[in-house]
Amino acid sequence: MRFWLCLVFLSMLGCASQEQTITPTLSSAQLSSKRVAKSPLVNASQQTSNRTDKVYPITINLPLQQGYQPYKDYLRPLLANLSEKSIYQLKNSLHLRQQYRFIQQVHSSDKHKTVFSLKQPLSTNWGYVTTSIGRKGVANAFLIESEQWGRRYALVIKQMKICLVSQASAAPGWKAGKWRFSKQPGHFECTGSSLRSVFQPESGFPGLLGPYYSEQDTILVFKQPKELKQLVRALKRQFPQLDIPVVPSRTAT
Repeated sequence: MRFWLCLVFLSMLGCASQEQTITPTLSSAQLSSKRVAKSPLVNASQQTSNRTDKVYPITINLPLQQGYQPYKDYLRPLLANLSEKSIYQLKNSLHLRQQYRFIQQVHSSDKHKTVFSLKQPLSTNWGYVTTSIGRKGVANAFLIESEQWGRRYALVIKQMKICLVSQASAAPGWKAGKWRFSKQPGHFECTGSSLRSVFQPESGFPGLLGPYYSEQDTILVFKQPKELKQLVRALKRQFPQLDIPVVPSRTAT
């Protein structure tokens, strides 16, 4: 009797052992994907690190028509935003803010580009900021809820490029229907085509936006929605062709 009981007990142990070997086990990546399934958007790098960052498209509710001053309402807030070292690795934004003085918006009939000139006091160095938006430029806004940053707001603009330039020998000019640049154009930093060099590698941007951006887009990150809306309003004043889609589910407040 004891012999048969031992056989039964050993056979049960063997079955349990077999069950353990054939039971499918989810990988860490699969477990992460299950945990974040309800998240609106999580990119691949976030899945592997079990991040719970979320991205929501939002509507940009622009204020009613108000007065507009190019330096106060656009250039100064833009340079202040691009000077945030924890997000961007641009250097010219801080140089232009601290070492240069705003001169003017260069007059032109170009409907797709604006140029703001700056001058370094007691020096022959010029700086300037160019903003270009194509005929089909589109501005989309997103609310980002991140473990690293908390709540941030991102502006993704297609067919747009911003260039920050320092140490130029002269400011650009508009002549005979064309932009004229000096033979020593200075040190350039641009968004869009050089997107990877715009953000600090450890910031997580632009990867936090997942599929909501492409390498050719200009992306700006803000702490408050009012900062985002101020810049969009200034861009809309400069480029009426800029399209601002409406997102029914959420709106920026």
